[in-house]
Amino acid sequence: MIRFKNRKLRDNAIKILTKRGVESHVYFPSIHLFPVYKQFGYKKGDFPISERMSETSLAIPFYSTMKNNDIEFIIDCLKSTKHKNKIIK
Repeated sequence: MIRFKNRKLRDNAIKILTKRGVESHVYFPSIHLFPVYKQFGYKKGDFPISERMSETSLAIPFYSTMKNNDIEFIIDCLKSTKHKNKIIK
């Protein structure tokens, strides 16, 4: 999981990774905003920390058989973003 300083930076990284053939996803969706929870009256702003994490987090590939060259490729893709210094470490 990677966190960015804002959604725009995260979305830019997703575009770059996608163009280079690397699948990525929002890591932490705010489930209180899912339609099924609407019946309980939850709305945007009820859980700001969850929403912030959802807007700034990115899941990248990881699995037990991942090769070092695959890891290096993903790292290089992320380094190629013009906002690489705005990733929260």
